[in-house]
Amino acid sequence: MVKAKNPFQRSFVKGSPFVQAIMDFPSPLKFKAPIVTPKYDGKTDPILHIEQYQAAADIYAVPDEMRCRAFSGTIRGPVQIWYNNIPRGQIVDFNKLVELFIGNFCFGAKPVKRVAHVLSVRQRVGESTRDYITHFNNEKLEVIDYKEKIIITAFMSGLLLEKLYYTLAKYPPRL
Repeated sequence: MVKAKNPFQRSFVKGSPFVQAIMDFPSPLKFKAPIVTPKYDGKTDPILHIEQYQAAADIYAVPDEMRCRAFSGTIRGPVQIWYNNIPRGQIVDFNKLVELFIGNFCFGAKPVKRVAHVLSVRQRVGESTRDYITHFNNEKLEVIDYKEKIIITAFMSGLLLEKLYYTLAKYPPRL
């Protein structure tokens, strides 16, 4: 009788998920591993984690091979378990690691907001102008590919204060 393998049993002698060329790459003297805090646990946007990791690695001009090998130090929990189960030799470069990582954790990715989103931002009844500016700016920061004129128009159309709206219409901000 063949005993079924326990899916929760982990092997600690599995081998590296990297091709031999990555494993053979010599560690630079005084190597500083990129640090990203908090460590990624699968609950947030994986693209943001990769961007933060890349920025940290770029500061020290970390070679691609070392980016691969140091990446496991930026993850934890279920993500570490996923990483430990990548088949041996599957990762040929950092782009492949990113592809696998994002493909596996894309459910945590934050949806991209377009410029039309800010057109729906309105000052709430009882919200001060200062709070509306903060609220609007926070929403604008999440938008990609916008033009300043559209942002100004969206801001103005969301205002409840007619006096401020007409002042901005009469004396538009200079770009």
